[in-house]
Amino acid sequence: MPSETYSTIEYVGLNGGTRVSGTFVEVDALHWVENGIFKFQELYEDEDHFVYLFDASRNLSAQFNLETKTLKLQFGSNVVNWEIVGFSKSLSPISAGDNQLITDATTGQDRFVGKTGVQDIFVFDSRETTGVDKISKFSQSDIFVTTTKIFDSNNDDIITFGKNKILDFSDGVGTVQFSSEAGGKMNALEYDGLVSHDGTDYYVYSSVGSAAGLADLTFG
Repeated sequence: MPSETYSTIEYVGLNGGTRVSGTFVEVDALHWVENGIFKFQELYEDEDHFVYLFDASRNLSAQFNLETKTLKLQFGSNVVNWEIVGFSKSLSPISAGDNQLITDATTGQDRFVGKTGVQDIFVFDSRETTGVDKISKFSQSDIFVTTTKIFDSNNDDIITFGKNKILDFSDGVGTVQFSSEAGGKMNALEYDGLVSHDGTDYYVYSSVGSAAGLADLTFG
């Protein structure tokens, strides 16, 4: 069940005629984050694969039915029913504290934006297909975490992206284009080292020359 295995749920639906999609990521036994932004508390989980969440900041409740693959959202008297299109076991819960944790849980073209004034922790499970993604506003305090090591042609711990300024994962599972807080395209990352936790290896990267690194990756 999600409260024990730290899961990711992907959804699609219609909001006022507009197609929407997104993810809920379980970050610890009692909390979920929607699309890397909205925080939910898990209220209850029963034996029939129902999970009940609540976002107090928006007075919004969410109910997952993992058997019928439906997501019910309710705010006041308004109710929408969307479809669950993906359910997968997530990585070990990573502790972000007051910082922003962003997990790539889809195989499409995702756009992630760093938050000014806090540390962003971008986590990509590169053992699976990640898609064609972009990360903007990647600051000197941010870290980029993968579950496979990115190829380093000369083993100097500087990962260069090449002429197209796009990072290609070693096994062809996806690409990521980075841009800095100033808006310019980045062409390299610095490898900070490896952390092993609960049977999974986490490889930590940051901006070249930055103080961010292994100490910024902690687990809940």
